[in-house]
Amino acid sequence: MQGQQLLNQLVKSKNFCVMPFTHQYITTTGDVNLCCVADYANNLGRVTDLSTAWNSPELRAVRERMLADKPEPRCTLCYRQGSGSDRVSHNTRYAKSHGELELNATTGNSTDVPLWMDLRPGRLCNLKCRMCFSDVSSAIHDELVAHPKLSELIGDTPRTVTDWLEDPTAFQSVTRWVHHIGVLKLAGGEPLFMPGVLRLLKYCVDNNLTGIYLDITTNGTRLQGKTFRLLDNFKYMDIQFSMCGTGYTNDYIRTGADWQQLVQAYKAYTARVNTRVHIMATVQLYNIFTLHELVKFWSAHAQGNIVFNLVNYPQDLSIDLLDREGRDLALSTLAGSEKFFSTGSRLAHVIERLNSSPPRNVDELRKSWVKRTQALDGIRGTDVKTIHPMLGKYLQEWA
Repeated sequence: MQGQQLLNQLVKSKNFCVMPFTHQYITTTGDVNLCCVADYANNLGRVTDLSTAWNSPELRAVRERMLADKPEPRCTLCYRQGSGSDRVSHNTRYAKSHGELELNATTGNSTDVPLWMDLRPGRLCNLKCRMCFSDVSSAIHDELVAHPKLSELIGDTPRTVTDWLEDPTAFQSVTRWVHHIGVLKLAGGEPLFMPGVLRLLKYCVDNNLTGIYLDITTNGTRLQGKTFRLLDNFKYMDIQFSMCGTGYTNDYIRTGADWQQLVQAYKAYTARVNTRVHIMATVQLYNIFTLHELVKFWSAHAQGNIVFNLVNYPQDLSIDLLDREGRDLALSTLAGSEKFFSTGSRLAHVIERLNSSPPRNVDELRKSWVKRTQALDGIRGTDVKTIHPMLGKYLQEWA
């Protein structure tokens, strides 16, 4: 498919996504999938041979469906999210930056290799974020093992997950690709704590691959050590700095974080040369009433962008649970903020969801939110009422 045809496809198509043609994604469990929001139950193979996965019959079938503008079953979440989806975001970006890229079903594109990789090398993490899972956080895994009854309550069964980048075969498979790609995205878990990430960054430095554009999602708790120092060797770097609020709101959601330390870390990252720092905020019931405070923080310290990612799973943390009073309050606190942001911030999508109708099973989800909140508050010694009075009101009314 030629460039102009691609551009038309990106603009008009209901089902097309450029991701299966340009990027390769590996989960914390070592599974290859279409992207970080695709159906996790239907992966495309294992990390042991990324070349085989890139040229697999399964991925070829996905590309063929995309080129024919037929829906892909793994992509239902993005279809449902509409204009605020990752699909639309990446399509728009690639239409502008790679308008002449030739696509094909067999090898993805005319270079025959992915243009960028999104690696989640394991679940090693020191935080227990409310919206996270044991497959993505070793700290959550340990908490679930210590409190077995909690697993059934929140719908998360702990299992054995290794840091797959430590496996020699998987590591070699990744290093073969890094000679060809332009962008390397690293997330986790917390990637800057992972030994495999240290080895991969050192490999890039030793093999003169420091021109790769690094895109790292971090919780900001690592500001020293070999991995952190290696970052100085790379010419271009985007830091996606995870923040879900200011003060107690952030520390409540991201258990183990310390707001004052986080602010200092944010300033340290923004002071780095050849680095853009963006705030990544996960929008959920716990922070919807205080999200405007994070907007103020970003406005005062902005170096890069701020991006709002809505929680869809676990469903009982979604802002879809809000009643009319809560929706109106949240809308009033965010009123006027949208003029400061680009469409890439997805604030418009947050506002769109606040104006939508609750799901049919909202009563069931609200009860689940109460049970989840009470259980975790009891274990972690936190108090949701401290965030905002509306959350305390919901805790009583939805029980």
